[in-house]
Amino acid sequence: MPNVKIIGVHPLDVSDEMFDQAVTEQHGLIALDLDQDRRERAVSMTSAGLSSIAVIELVITDRDRHMYIGDFGQSASGYQLGPNDEVASFEVFLNDDGNERVANYYEDIAGTRVRLAFVLHDHRPRRPLLTPYGPKELPLLTPLPMRLRRLVQYTPR
Repeated sequence: MPNVKIIGVHPLDVSDEMFDQAVTEQHGLIALDLDQDRRERAVSMTSAGLSSIAVIELVITDRDRHMYIGDFGQSASGYQLGPNDEVASFEVFLNDDGNERVANYYEDIAGTRVRLAFVLHDHRPRRPLLTPYGPKELPLLTPLPMRLRRLVQYTPR
């Protein structure tokens, strides 16, 4: 039976450029808005949204070939993912030590072990990560390692 081991949970490292891109994606060209309250609300909402994003790294051993990355996520209401729950995105499949990308798709991984990192929007620290192999408690947030900053390419939505 497959087993999931959580290696780490890290806050997203948000650059000024990424922040500006997120504000524009979510609120349009709000910087040109003459209403200062609207600009401040847009910046505050964007900041709150970006601060709730986590990068999760894990290893799956004895994996099966039928896993779907969308089955990893957190539910706001229980122990089953629903249509409005956040699931893994921007996944990166890594080598055994986690220092380089080895595949673009789950199906391209050889062997029964896979290491991956992904982004989870609306991370809830006190909720388990739901996986196809059962719920897993998440460790406390730790700083995002430089290797994951380089490998996990997040684009604001």
